[in-house]
Amino acid sequence: MTAPTFGMTFTRVFDEPVPVLGADFSKILIIETSEDANADTYPLDTAVRISTGDSTMVADLGTGMLAAYVQGINDQLSDLNSGADVTIVRVAEGADTLATCANIVAVLNAITDIPSAVNATPRIVLAGRTAWRADLDTTNPVIAALEANLGKILAVAVVDVDDTSAANAIDARETMSSERLMPVGVAARVYEGEVLVTRPMSPRVAGLMVRVDNSTGGTPFDPFANRAIYGLAGLSRKIPFSLLDGSTEGQQLLEANVAIVAEGETGVDGAISDGG
Repeated sequence: MTAPTFGMTFTRVFDEPVPVLGADFSKILIIETSEDANADTYPLDTAVRISTGDSTMVADLGTGMLAAYVQGINDQLSDLNSGADVTIVRVAEGADTLATCANIVAVLNAITDIPSAVNATPRIVLAGRTAWRADLDTTNPVIAALEANLGKILAVAVVDVDDTSAANAIDARETMSSERLMPVGVAARVYEGEVLVTRPMSPRVAGLMVRVDNSTGGTPFDPFANRAIYGLAGLSRKIPFSLLDGSTEGQQLLEANVAIVAEGETGVDGAISDGG
């Protein structure tokens, strides 16, 4: 509220013992499409809170991008805790990518309605189609909406950017001004049944964040950097990287605040790991 320039305000003195409630920063919000999802379970533009360990609710997501995002999260939950607390908002697939982005933006612009609707405040947001741009001089509309709305629920967003080259990924990063965004400049190659497909890396990073948060009890002292990403068949492209050489492409991307996933190399000094 805004204090009156002339008038009076009322405050309550909090000098009594109150219970301490733990904060959970692992709740995720996903906004994406799935044309063959169960419409009764997931009505359009409606927030539905689920556990990703609930196989029935996951099956009702169908075979669209929502299911792909949840699979990416679940692949990272390799310990006994096998489910993430996720709120799903299914939006309609538009006539083109820009129209789909507009549907996602509409949900983001009303993001403050979601916590009350599901009795949970998501702190990690996964919004689809962030890698698309109309041209190299234009910000993605979903990115613009994230910048305007993430602070309203104190959330962060892992966002995919152009994974075809370092130059395009850095160019996309230059259109962002919010510290609540974490761009990722490489996509995932994963198996869906017998088919090898390219999928966004962002849900896998979000799943990693949940895994590390749960394993450390939510303490902020153990970063999720330099950890294994599970469930990958490969990367959309190999990014040269060395822990010892700051001139490599991977180091240049990190310097520009673009996150990467790099392959390990056995017996190579400076490699991120011996394998995987």
